[in-house]
Amino acid sequence: MMSKIALSRITVLFLITVMVTVGCAKKPKLRLENLQNNPAGSAFDGTNGAGDGYDPGSFSPSGLAPLDGLAGQDGTGKDGAGSGAWGDLGSPVADANASNFVKNGTYWNDKVYFDYNRSEVRSSERPKLEALAGHLQNNPVFAVVIEGHCDDRGSDEYNRALSERRSLAVRDYLVTLGIAAERMHTVSYGEDRPAVADAVTEADHQLNRRAEFLIGTR
Repeated sequence: MMSKIALSRITVLFLITVMVTVGCAKKPKLRLENLQNNPAGSAFDGTNGAGDGYDPGSFSPSGLAPLDGLAGQDGTGKDGAGSGAWGDLGSPVADANASNFVKNGTYWNDKVYFDYNRSEVRSSERPKLEALAGHLQNNPVFAVVIEGHCDDRGSDEYNRALSERRSLAVRDYLVTLGIAAERMHTVSYGEDRPAVADAVTEADHQLNRRAEFLIGTR
């Protein structure tokens, strides 16, 4: 009959094995779908009442259509504007011409950062977009691809939709600064291209919540 000591040792080894296995598994995704849901036109701008976040809201010049809701949050794989299926989640949200929109592209030296689970352009980030708009106005041959990104908290579908809203918010803000919509293209990578891989700290997550700008000739 197995002694109590031997049984205790087996129990301890079993528990250690379980803990190691769980620790090595991919961390569970937070479900963000019902947190701070901010459809276009909401008065809440994610700034705790400070009122300094830019939300395109109902702004919709010719050819632009900000999303009415977060894409894919209902699990259908379609966005809130009804533009159709996303397809493979390994691919960014963009049309087939996104990768060829600019030639000889180089990245703008500034990135725009976002609050957690928000898509509004913060007031602190607006000077960066104003500088970018000035560069584009001074160089009319240039066009820009706006890349939206998220941190890895949230489901893949939700993050893809959130990064899409971020790229659209930036595009719409640049339109208000006088940049023609035809010179811009949005692409949304979700969490697939982190600036900081395996982010743990909030500072690292903040670096992943961003929009980047690829500038080149048409």
